[in-house]
Amino acid sequence: MPERRHRTYLELEAEQHARVTDAAREAGLSRADYLRQRLAAADRLAARPPTPAPLGERPRWLEPLQPQAVGRAVWREALYAEVCRLASDYPEAFATLGPDWTERADRVRVLGALVAWRSALDSGGEPDFRSELAFYRTLTDLSHLWSATGDIIKGRFDPRRDPPAGWDGTVTDPA
Repeated sequence: MPERRHRTYLELEAEQHARVTDAAREAGLSRADYLRQRLAAADRLAARPPTPAPLGERPRWLEPLQPQAVGRAVWREALYAEVCRLASDYPEAFATLGPDWTERADRVRVLGALVAWRSALDSGGEPDFRSELAFYRTLTDLSHLWSATGDIIKGRFDPRRDPPAGWDGTVTDPA
């Protein structure tokens, strides 16, 4: 199986430029007019109020509040699996994530949001290419943050390992 190589920002930008140029040509518009049309559509989309979670429910990237809540174990299992997938897909970005992320509420929240964002991108729920570029920038920022906060001192998160014992317990807020 060939080794998966992650594309650079410039490669992604060049690919996006080519896609936009092709789409503009297909629409019979100049590249500038096509981009104006797309940006106007994105602005209309951004102007819509966010869809609130149903009454009494939390957004899907946040952990259920009650330790005994139905679905909490399922939520944690799914989050751990998705974080492992992201860590495998973006090893450079996750190289500084410590193995104790499951014990830190801030890491759990951030990784939950990151997983939800990647899922929205993969499902086509984010129609603007800038969201993809922002995702890669956020990965870089998080990697630097984890490095600066000393996560790597405790070792590296290994996505091939099983969740730590106690992952079904509660996470603690950082001191």
